[in-house]
Amino acid sequence: MPHTRSNDSINSSIGLGKEVLKTPSKDFSKSKLSKSKSRSKTDLSTSSNSDEPKSYVCSICKNNESLRATLLDKSTDTLLSKLRSANDTFSESMDKIESLAVNIKHFLVFNSESAQSQQTSLESIAKSLSELTEKSEVLEKSVFKNDSALQDLQNCITELKSISAQAVQYPAVADENDNSPKSDAAFTINSCNERVINNMHKLTSNPTNHIDSYTENFLPSELRSSLCKFLDECQEFTDKGHIKMTQFGHPYRYHRTHNDSSRSLIPGPLEAVINMIHDKFSIDAHCKLNSIQINRYQGPQSHLPKHSDDESHISPESQIFILSLGDSCSVTFADKCSKNETDVKVSDNSLYAMSFKSQHYWSHHITKPVLSDSSIRYSITFRCISRKNRNSTVIIGDSNTHNIRFFHEDKRSDLGKEIIGKRIKAYTIDQINPYDAIGYKNIIVQVG
Repeated sequence: MPHTRSNDSINSSIGLGKEVLKTPSKDFSKSKLSKSKSRSKTDLSTSSNSDEPKSYVCSICKNNESLRATLLDKSTDTLLSKLRSANDTFSESMDKIESLAVNIKHFLVFNSESAQSQQTSLESIAKSLSELTEKSEVLEKSVFKNDSALQDLQNCITELKSISAQAVQYPAVADENDNSPKSDAAFTINSCNERVINNMHKLTSNPTNHIDSYTENFLPSELRSSLCKFLDECQEFTDKGHIKMTQFGHPYRYHRTHNDSSRSLIPGPLEAVINMIHDKFSIDAHCKLNSIQINRYQGPQSHLPKHSDDESHISPESQIFILSLGDSCSVTFADKCSKNETDVKVSDNSLYAMSFKSQHYWSHHITKPVLSDSSIRYSITFRCISRKNRNSTVIIGDSNTHNIRFFHEDKRSDLGKEIIGKRIKAYTIDQINPYDAIGYKNIIVQVG
């Protein structure tokens, strides 16, 4: 007889899910995350005499209770249809197996037939076996999908039970005559938001590379010699314990040091390096390099603590360039999400670039000992710095955002001349790429 998986077990699982999803409860109705804030004058005049239950709207999916129940019913029926289809495939394959068994028995009983008849039967059996192999592969996939769907459904039911229990314990919206503490509602909303954020974090992966590029022998020999001579003769270095440091151009202040001794005038050899970088990497006008930090490493105690160049006054769309002169060393980059580390061997006269956005996903450091007693290495970092970047703003949305204007677009700016940034077109939520907003202080979103 055919082997079939009982639809009753499937229906019971689905039924359980539908029961949890659809069963109304007086306590559960109080757990809706938000309630409509607008009523017509007619509703206000008749609300006191109406016995109809209040309709709550979820602040996440924006659907009322009736629509959510309808959507859940539809999703459940669709899943049930797929499970029944997989069950039918399983039954059909088992029928073919039994049919093959009968054919084999007939062949064994009537083996006295002619050689030609036997050959025909053998070919028929071989064909049946080939078909059976194909069917078995389909069957295996169907059974796997069936079991996976059932497991997903069970997990969904368990999660819904947990949410229902929390909702009953902490009502999200209190009645007008309810004197219960308002902190319960806040606790429920915060708990729900935290769960959503945690789920999104699990799906988040590092979208950046630890470095964007690495170039050997970047400077021509003449410019390299001129720059090394300038650095060796420079008397402006400040001892920071593990390294010596100096700055030129726009001052760069960060949490590991309080070096305020930056010189606004950039020396000729360093200005020549900046021009080479601008030409080679086609740097945009709003990302021009204007800040230089030079670290001098000498001796085995020299090292660089783990950090990220994620200070708010760095241009969010810029790149950070590091030129290495002198002895080579390894720079270790650590992924903040996976904790995996990657080493980059930087040699004399090499240049590597990091995007500012990558600094939110990666940290880097140089462990000691780096150099011998007599060895010297210079690390020269070029950045794009502006105090206006501390208010950098990205506007994401449809045509309605055109009324929000930057100062560089219109002198009658709504944001003021101290606010800089960019705008990104997006007409629906699914068109928004979160990566585009990394590094910006303010994010404005207005979509349909």
